Amino acid sequence: GSSRTLWGWIGLGIRVYLLGPLIGVGIAYVAIRLMVALRKRDLVRRDYESLYSIGVAFVAFAAAHLAGGSGFLAAFAAGLTIALMDEELCDCFLEYGKTTAEMAMLTTFVFLGPELVEAAVDSLSWRTLLFALIVLLVARPVAFLLVLSRSGASWPGRLMLAWFGPRGLNT
Repeated sequence: GSSRTLWGWIGLGIRVYLLGPLIGVGIAYVAIRLMVALRKRDLVRRDYESLYSIGVAFVAFAAAHLAGGSGFLAAFAAGLTIALMDEELCDCFLEYGKTTAEMAMLTTFVFLGPELVEAAVDSLSWRTLLFALIVLLVARPVAFLLVLSRSGASWPGRLMLAWFGPRGLNT
């Protein structure tokens, strides 16, 4: 390995911990100003603004990496700058994130579901069936009802949450 001098370590620290974040903040600032100008002229649809945020993070990462700084810290600083300076753009990205999470969950069900069902059928016994019934019909609903006991929700609402869960999917 190579040995560094004190000034070499200081230079590395400056490039990693200062240069990357400064580049990220600078790119995000310019990107926000551009987005404000685009919004004023109605040149961008709201659903595309979330993709714009992702693009800003990628540009910040690449620019910092090319300059010898930390791409990860630059992307983080760009995201933080967007969150602090442009609430509307931040909200668009959060909406996109929720939609993407739902699509990933659906994709997981579609691709892994048949394999999981096949594996479950292969290992099915009276013990596993009894365990599944106890968990689904007793343990999970009782746990949810206990947690929801002080929630102020109506009794039918608590029962619905206890059966379907917080995401609306029964196991």
